[in-house]
Amino acid sequence: MSNAQDLLIRPPHSSGSFLVNLGKAGRENLLAVAERRDYAKGDFIFRAGSPAEHVYLLIDGRVKIFELSSVGR
Repeated sequence: MSNAQDLLIRPPHSSGSFLVNLGKAGRENLLAVAERRDYAKGDFIFRAGSPAEHVYLLIDGRVKIFELSSVGR
């Protein structure tokens, strides 16, 4: 079983975890349609204004979230 599968089947028991609140059947349904993707440093996962078509679950690593100002900073 992969780390992602293990996390979805047996999530941490944190009251704020949406995975716990989703319930076992919901987590199994999510796992059935899940697709693993790996990103390299500097890759864009999504951009501001993009349609919300996916749910992302970070299993390992870090993600930087930012939006450029009108002057590009």
